[in-house]
Amino acid sequence: MAAVVFVIGLTLFEMWSVRTTNYLPLTLTISDSDRASSITPATVKPPSHTGLRITLTIPENARGAGDYVAQFPDGTYLEIENRTDTTLTVKVPPEFIKPGTSGIQLFKVKPDDTKERITGTYYFAVE
Repeated sequence: MAAVVFVIGLTLFEMWSVRTTNYLPLTLTISDSDRASSITPATVKPPSHTGLRITLTIPENARGAGDYVAQFPDGTYLEIENRTDTTLTVKVPPEFIKPGTSGIQLFKVKPDDTKERITGTYYFAVE
């Protein structure tokens, strides 16, 4: 019986903690450089257990794609929460946020479902 109560309590706690995750807003433009050392990235200092809601400005030459994919250079995909003709908003969960400089790569999805990388990276630094 105690195990059942524990499992129910743990499930309710996880549901509550997921719903209460806060996201700090950030807006980024793409850097034509693929080297973070050559630019000054936007710096954020999110509170503990806080994610980032990052609005990416789509370069003019990359607008109008049927779909986009945003990911970290290691291949970790980011959820696209919102899209307009000129921007994408992605959510970066707290567990993906680490101190230091990070970058987001953006890809256009072609009609044949292949991805074409948009030149450049969206850099940001976490303190």
